[in-house]
Amino acid sequence: MSDDLAVMSFDDTLAAAMASPPLSAVRQPFGELGHEATRLLMQMAEGRPPASPRIELPTQLVLHTSTAVRRQSC
Repeated sequence: MSDDLAVMSFDDTLAAAMASPPLSAVRQPFGELGHEATRLLMQMAEGRPPASPRIELPTQLVLHTSTAVRRQSC
């Protein structure tokens, strides 16, 4: 039964939204990713090491019909 399966995507692409059924996805902030990558490259080009080995950016869960709340069995 198709109700027994949930499918997720990563990056929230147009293809995921146009799939049948539309795929739920995790959306990444591509603009911020590019900004941070550029900033780190500039730092490294100037001979300065990154301030932190880890950078966390916010993501967003985008729910479409490929996932649903699980129904409880009776």
